[in-house]
Amino acid sequence: MRNTGRVVVAIAVVLAVAGTVSAQVPDNGQAKVAKSSMVELKTKKGVVQKKKVALGCSNPGTPQDVVKNPIIKNTTANALATGLILHWASTDGDQGTVKLIEPLAPGAETQGQGRPGNAYQCSAWAFLIVNP
Repeated sequence: MRNTGRVVVAIAVVLAVAGTVSAQVPDNGQAKVAKSSMVELKTKKGVVQKKKVALGCSNPGTPQDVVKNPIIKNTTANALATGLILHWASTDGDQGTVKLIEPLAPGAETQGQGRPGNAYQCSAWAFLIVNP
């Protein structure tokens, strides 16, 4: 399944990550990046911990002379929730985000959009909220 005709990228919300994971909450504060893959986000309600989770990312191999269209794949075991933001970066220095407008099932794909470019590799990730 692939979202076409829209630019959507998201962050996984519901995922078993060595503990309990809850639904995504709005970012009402500033993130403090630690040396590990954990991020602490200070909000009005306290501190929320997020874990960086890798997603699939590939170059579709089609001509991309107007915009770059990296394919982002949900490689997790759970659906990624509506409203999550997926991040991507390419080896030619381009990067972007996609906000999901509907859940992204395991194995499903969506597309990012960036500057023109054909010869690149990419990586994608999301931040999942982890309950302490």
